[in-house]
This record gives sequence, C-alpha cells and structure tokens, in this order.
Amino acid sequence: MDYLQGTIEVARHSPLGLLQIIKRPDLQQFDATVVTVGGTNGKGSCVSVLESIFLAAGYRVASYTSPHLVQFNERIKLNGQSISDQKLLDAFREIDLARDDEVLNTFEFITLSALSVFKTFKPDIILLEVGLGGRCDPVNCVDADVTVITTVALDHINRLGGTREKIAKEKAEIMRQGKPVVLGEANMPRVLLDKAKQLNCDLYIHDKDFELVYEKDVCHWHGLHITYHNVPLTGLVSSNVACAMMVYHLLKDKLALSEADMVKGMQSLYLPGRFEFLTDNIIIDVAHNEQAISMLAHRLRQLPWKKTHAVVGVAKDKLQQSIFSEILDQINDWHVAAFGNERSAMAKELAQHLRGIGAETVVAYESIPAAYKKITNDLAANERVVIFGSFFTVAEVLQARE
Repeated sequence: MDYLQGTIEVARHSPLGLLQIIKRPDLQQFDATVVTVGGTNGKGSCVSVLESIFLAAGYRVASYTSPHLVQFNERIKLNGQSISDQKLLDAFREIDLARDDEVLNTFEFITLSALSVFKTFKPDIILLEVGLGGRCDPVNCVDADVTVITTVALDHINRLGGTREKIAKEKAEIMRQGKPVVLGEANMPRVLLDKAKQLNCDLYIHDKDFELVYEKDVCHWHGLHITYHNVPLTGLVSSNVACAMMVYHLLKDKLALSEADMVKGMQSLYLPGRFEFLTDNIIIDVAHNEQAISMLAHRLRQLPWKKTHAVVGVAKDKLQQSIFSEILDQINDWHVAAFGNERSAMAKELAQHLRGIGAETVVAYESIPAAYKKITNDLAANERVVIFGSFFTVAEVLQARE
C-alpha cells in the first residue's frame, strides 16, 4: 500500500484521515473486481448503471455510495438492496469495538462498516463511490481495478481548493498503477492526464474515445472500434451513462458479460431524484452545485413550459458561489426554505441571495414541506414545479408526499 504512505501525515491532522483504516488491512483487500467512481457530479448515476448491469449478469454485487436520499441504509447495498437495520447495527458494533481508542470521523466509521459487511457478503464485484475529493477519502484505501472520474467542477472548495486544477489533483489520487481510468469530460484539468501517464494507466476520455449517441427511442455507444446498438434510454445524464458503458466494455471479457446483460440491466435501472418526474408537472433533482444546476437548466430548456416554479433549499456554503446563475432564466417564481439540517442556509438569506442576483419573485417559507404543499395546491394545469438544491431538499419532499 505504498500509495498511502504520503497520506499518513495528513491522516494525523485531518478529519478525513486514513490512519485507522491503514491499520485494518483485512478491510483493504478483496477477492472481487473493484470499481471506484469519483468526480463532482454523476457518481451515483454511474454506480447505479453498473450495478444494474452486473446484477443482470448474475453477479454478487456490493455497492457503497453517499449521501443517501431517504434512508441511511441506502448507502450500503447488497445485490441492489439496501442493507437491513440489523446488519447495519452489527457492522457499526464491530467497528466500534475494533477501533480501540482511535477517533474516527463519520465517513471513516461508515466506510469501515461497509467494508466489514462486504467481507462477510463476499461479493464478486464492489462498486465504491468517493464521498469527497479522493486523496483523503476513506474509500481510497481499497485498490480499484477500474477508476472513473465523471466530472471536475467547483464544489467543497473550502476542503478541496478553489480551482478545478486543485480539485482534480485531489481526485487524481484514486488512480492505481497500470489500471484503466475513465474520464467523463473531454476538457479535464491537465493534472489528471499527467497522473494517468505517471501511473502508466490506459486512459479513456468521453467525447474522444467513447460517446453515447441518441437516436429516437434508443442510444448507440461508440468506442474502441466497436459500437453497441440499441442501448436503452435511462433518463440519466448521457455522459455518466457513457462512462458506465465504458467500464462495462473494459470488463466485458474478464467477467464474460453479454450485450443482453447490458440491455437487461439498463432496462431495469431506477435511480430516484435525478430529473425524476413525480407527476407530469412535478420534477425532483438532487442538483446542488453549479455544474449540476447548470445541467438541470439545460434539461428544463429542452422541455419548455408556460411557467416554472422552483422549491429550493441549499447548504449555506453554496451561497458563496453563483450556483443559480445558469437557471435564473428558467424559473418564474422561487419558493425557498431551510431544510431540517444544521448545514442549511436560512430561508431569509437564500431569498436575499436570489434577489441579489436578479430573481424577481421570491417567497420564503418555514419549511420545505410547507413550500411544496403551498405551490402544488395552487398549481395550474399549464405550470410545473422543479424541486432541487440538495439531497435533503428532495428527501423532505419525498417524505412529505408519503
């Protein structure tokens, strides 16, 4: 585990340190194919596509993602099913006893718990989503057979840095010597290309080495002198699906995957909260940073309506960035509130921020459910609502509907 040595000093002083995990080599090595997915946006989509394909092929699949949408158990899945309460508590108990006097932060504790569950489950394939950055994220203690970096954009700048280059440098550390790397953007920061070259990794870049092309009701994936025709539509961002397809192709021979497995997996795919229509005119999307909200705006432009209302709650650190600039022209009325978490921006400051960047009609509410209830009760037939800004915002709406 030579690549970890450079992080030990960081671990001693960092809330995202790896020191305790380094002491647990039994939770670092698996007799399984491991795919690690990092990036600013699209990680969950990529993992979900791969999970569906591998399950369709009959493999035992374990996945670890974050954050959850409604239930915490969603973060750890075995064969596509969220872990049971009992198994989760058993894993927590095991790690709590094993840590001795070491202090673990939340992500370290959860990651160790997930890896402990995977040891017992003995999966054929493990899918790991990087929670934050890459270099000091706990999942980085496990070597990947294939690495994916979906996008690099400004997010978590207080921890990762204020430029794409600094953020990319953190994400580059999930690459492994001689293992293939899939990049989801053509204009990635140079540091990612240099790192891949340094580690002698075969590099596959979206829009250069592979792409997903839409044609009526199906897609076609082109790459590596091969085309997969009639790829089912998923509703997810095409570049994320294309990355997952690239991984599928790289592992196709090793895992004896068929095109029928791919098609069956894509047809059964369901990932909530990604431009999901709850009704014909109510859309939810977990977009919560500038790049993701810009993509949401692009998708709204493809489906014009007479009037669009937004129900929005965001984390307070997002107000330091111009995350709403690209979507202002798509929203007629803003209905804002704080979600029930200490990280949330208050409704008053969010409203002030929106008015400051040009939003004309902004109404503040005491809660996300209150905003959602008010606007949907008054919604006309030719109007729509889009709910976004945070996983917490979308989760509170889903819970309110239940």
